[in-house]
Amino acid sequence: MIEPPKIKIAIVDDHLILRQGLITLLAKEESFDIVGDYNNGIEFIESLETNCPDLILLDIDMPLMNGVETIQHLKKIKPQVQVIMLSLHFSNLYIQQFFEMGARGFLSKGTDIKVLIEAIKEVHQGDYFFSDNVSRYSINELVSKHKITPKVQTQLLSDIEIQILRLLCLEKSSKDIADELNLSTRTIEHHRERLLDKTKTKNVIGLIIYAFYNHILNIRDFPKSGINT
Repeated sequence: MIEPPKIKIAIVDDHLILRQGLITLLAKEESFDIVGDYNNGIEFIESLETNCPDLILLDIDMPLMNGVETIQHLKKIKPQVQVIMLSLHFSNLYIQQFFEMGARGFLSKGTDIKVLIEAIKEVHQGDYFFSDNVSRYSINELVSKHKITPKVQTQLLSDIEIQILRLLCLEKSSKDIADELNLSTRTIEHHRERLLDKTKTKNVIGLIIYAFYNHILNIRDFPKSGINT
């Protein structure tokens, strides 16, 4: 049996310790091949003639050529390369700007390595990925402007499924939802898996995109503290 090719990954970040840490952690994943790490966008862009990755992890703030300039150059010469942005904090403006430029993943630098691995695999497959600290306002803006659409755009959900979907999107735990709806935790977990299957999504962010698109959620449902501009 022929194994699928590994995902070729490059890391572009001006913090050496962060790059070295990512290389060490990501190299443990058998389906990944770390093909380069670069201190800034200039170093990375110059490497593309001889070493083109499938996906890059790209910092926003770097010397000489920052994240904005790097993705602009990249998409002109190698538009097929997928981009996941890394930052300590994402504002709505940054999300909109980088999404328009072609980025499909947005992750905090404090993200758990398991989440990063999941993000790399999903973005490589053409999906979107947002870390939990990305403002729901940003996601709603992208959905409302038709920049993002769910894989399944319409699906008949029961009343109880809609209730559970809303509560999951509002980051309620299965236990909290079970207590609120007078159901067992196992029942909530079953509904959660069914919702993921029905909407062809893999995580809560996918459910949020689906819920915004179908007007099951409104940005006013979320606390104001989650709206970063």
